Amino acid sequence: MLGSPATVTVTIISNETVDGPNPVKDPSFNNDFFVREHYVDFFNREPDAGGLAFWKNQLNECENVPLPGGFTDAQNCREVRRINVSAAFFLSIEFQQTGYLVERLYKVAYGSALGTSTLGGTHTLPVPIVRLNEFLPDTQQIGRGVVIGAPGADQL
Repeated sequence: MLGSPATVTVTIISNETVDGPNPVKDPSFNNDFFVREHYVDFFNREPDAGGLAFWKNQLNECENVPLPGGFTDAQNCREVRRINVSAAFFLSIEFQQTGYLVERLYKVAYGSALGTSTLGGTHTLPVPIVRLNEFLPDTQQIGRGVVIGAPGADQL
């Protein structure tokens, strides 16, 4: 257990090698994991039961015969469905009004890492580079307790 202030040294040995096919394209790739990671990555929270079931069902439909949407093979169906699920998370009200809102506010306040501006003609200017770990606490704070579709979500 670390006290306050906490200092710790971590050594990461990156000795992993990847050979073979992309594991995400493998038919045995776990849809539970895929959906849960989207909740954690986009919303900074664990999935609610209804949402998890809904998004898993979107992915699991590729295992049914006949395949939905005119697909001729389950692999193509899974790939397209995963893209659609990812896009839905990105475009969701919950993400757009929490984590992505904070990112946009930081860009407006501090500029883009490229340092380009079009005010008075295109030119570059020095801007601070804002890192994920600097604005992540704000995304967590603004999104705390937000579950779109839950009672009272529109009042948060």
